[in-house]
Amino acid sequence: MIGGFIGSSAGFEAARLLKPYLEIEWGRKVSKGFFFRAEDFSHFINAVERGKSKIEKDLSELRGQVDDSIIEKMSESMNYSLSPLKQLSLIALVLEVLKKGNTQFIIATHSPILMGMPDATLYEVQEDGMQQVKYKETDHYRITKTFLDNPEYYLRHLK
Repeated sequence: MIGGFIGSSAGFEAARLLKPYLEIEWGRKVSKGFFFRAEDFSHFINAVERGKSKIEKDLSELRGQVDDSIIEKMSESMNYSLSPLKQLSLIALVLEVLKKGNTQFIIATHSPILMGMPDATLYEVQEDGMQQVKYKETDHYRITKTFLDNPEYYLRHLK
């Protein structure tokens, strides 16, 4: 709910800005659902990082007792970042869930890969409000595409 209980917390400023553009309602009685805020995701990532640190410490204690190649493979499997391949897997998962019907996803992202999801409706938050945009008109798509087409152009000043 983006309505009355937002209060004065700075963490809800984005919700306050989006409120005039959103109308949230359940079309029929729904027994399941959830709202996952960016702050919730941040707390989740922090918990994952703490877990990852503990596992890395445990793995380092195995050095000398277990072959280094096995420790390296175990360490590599702890990659929690949303790599391009994992983003494509997420798209496949979302599309599969959408086939079952009665589901909607609202995803806030900077990822041109996730924005490229088939049949997605994209909105861009700008200084003067929020507007629907086409995929190839988003800043994230254009910048990523021009970078991938010619990385030297962007990186020439860094040499």
